[in-house]
Amino acid sequence: MKLLYYIRRFWKIPLNEKYLILKCLLLSFKINLAVLFLPLRYYMHLIVLEPKNNAGQFETSLIIKKVKKTLYRLNIIVPFKNSCLVKSILFKQLINSFGVRCNIYFCIKKENNLLYAHSYVKIENGEKFLKNHNLNELVYF
Repeated sequence: MKLLYYIRRFWKIPLNEKYLILKCLLLSFKINLAVLFLPLRYYMHLIVLEPKNNAGQFETSLIIKKVKKTLYRLNIIVPFKNSCLVKSILFKQLINSFGVRCNIYFCIKKENNLLYAHSYVKIENGEKFLKNHNLNELVYF
């Protein structure tokens, strides 16, 4: 029953958002495989990629809203859980395809002999995606 519910909801989505979801789904599989099986240097080109065109300031907030909505829908669809690194790379790839500049930040925190790592995206207008305030910024691309 739950599957039928999701199928019905998917058909109600506009065509351009369906295209974005499918693009995000394929990128998600590609990036998950790269993160799981390859060292960082082999998929670094996905992180440092810059947008080809430039979006206007008015369009930027609408694009960010649409991409966040797409990533939320993707988390419902996929059978696996995406890590913060995969979500950050996906967000950067999708935002860059619309022409919005953003950077991926890597953060760490050492607590009780445990090392916590996190990544998030900071967009050119100052908005942050997946920000965790308790960690120290290490490097950004």
